[in-house]
Amino acid sequence: MRTARADVAVAICGYAGPVGRSNNGLVHIAAIDHVGRVKHNEFRFGEVSCSEGRLLATASALTMLHDTIVRAERSHF
Repeated sequence: MRTARADVAVAICGYAGPVGRSNNGLVHIAAIDHVGRVKHNEFRFGEVSCSEGRLLATASALTMLHDTIVRAERSHF
């Protein structure tokens, strides 16, 4: 975050397809704000294709990033 001069960041790791693969649909997403507060969620999307898994993980990450931005803005006041 220092290098990018960012106030928030999000990261995704996991298995978003293909169907039939071990741990398919298991995704971890973490978001952090400027003061170091981390929010981590584990998602189990079930048997999903690669494209379905990516869409679900991206949507979940964007929601978490939004929540982190709102929380960070509130802490500035």
